[in-house]
Amino acid sequence: MDDDVAPCTALAYLDPSYWDQRFEKEEHYEWLKDFSHFRHLLTPLLSPSISVLEVGCGNSRLGEEILREGVSGGVTCIDLSPVAVHRMHDRLVEQGTSGVDVVVADMLDMPFESDSFDLVIEKGTMDALCVDIGDPWNPNPTTVDNVMKMLEATLPSTIFRGPWVYMVCRVEHIWHRLPLFLLHPPEGNEVTRVQSSPRYVTCSSKH
Repeated sequence: MDDDVAPCTALAYLDPSYWDQRFEKEEHYEWLKDFSHFRHLLTPLLSPSISVLEVGCGNSRLGEEILREGVSGGVTCIDLSPVAVHRMHDRLVEQGTSGVDVVVADMLDMPFESDSFDLVIEKGTMDALCVDIGDPWNPNPTTVDNVMKMLEATLPSTIFRGPWVYMVCRVEHIWHRLPLFLLHPPEGNEVTRVQSSPRYVTCSSKH
């Protein structure tokens, strides 16, 4: 991450204006790793007929990579920042890429109808909600509430039919995300797989 877009404190990640200012300056950045590092985990979940939602696209190329894997049911990328969405839309038009829709949306309050997607993917997006988590085993109630809003908005029985995939970097201080799933599972859902490698962790869930 370049110094000119790095926040002064981690709490800036909770401020929407930080993201607008960052995306005005930054052309491309991949949180955690690029698609090549996760491809072996995601391709078993992909097929030509499915529709995919990426939560918190920023200026990532993940949506385009998923499209290149042969997903013809459509890829929808959402972000809270109008700047990110506008710039991504312009880039897709400029390069002649069709099949990826980019939408301004809040991951805590999704604008989609039931059964809109077959798969939901987020890569590092939830980290922004966890910067003030406090004790990972007794987390800040506000953080827990926001994480649960995000999960309940995107888990099965809400806007989509299939699994969701949540990806985090596998470093010691990031493991505090897992208690939010294990100790506070959204009603009617359960974590069905936690898959780890030396560099990252993915969690999947079903209703």
